Amino acid sequence: MIYTRLQKWGGGFVNFNFTKPQKDGSNIIALKNSYAQMIPNTDDIWISTAIYIDTLGQKADTLIQPIENNMKSRFITSIVVAFICVLIIMVFVWIFQKKLILSIHILQNNASVFFDYLNNKTNKSQILPPATRDELGEIAHAINENIQNTKKSLEQDNLAVKKAISTVQVIESGDLTARIDANP
Repeated sequence: MIYTRLQKWGGGFVNFNFTKPQKDGSNIIALKNSYAQMIPNTDDIWISTAIYIDTLGQKADTLIQPIENNMKSRFITSIVVAFICVLIIMVFVWIFQKKLILSIHILQNNASVFFDYLNNKTNKSQILPPATRDELGEIAHAINENIQNTKKSLEQDNLAVKKAISTVQVIESGDLTARIDANP
């Protein structure tokens, strides 16, 4: 009998072929899945239940289909949300990069203009105001203040040198009472 091999385990699943009636009145041989369990304290009496495997597949398909549809829907939603998040992050990174590059460009321009002024390549030191209020903006602001202070000091020094030269010329012409009154 089929259940003989299950006796040592006390029960289990068994697959076997069995006659299955069709809707048209005919019969076919179909695979059946059964669970059998020996009833305790009986003389080899078993209880079992079985289902045709093709019927089990149909029932499983009807149960699985809504779950698969839900999973597909959630997967598509997750992909769309991830794509939107990546786009938003890319926009923020792009804006951050543009502001950072602009701040660095302003710092570079101001330093270049100031050093040209110091090296007498130009008599103007037109500096750009900081573009941001972040750390680079604070650095640019501090550099701009120092550039303005240095520019004023250089202008005062140039004025003092010009006054000294004119005073020296006055002294050379014979006026020994001339004094340098400019303070560098």
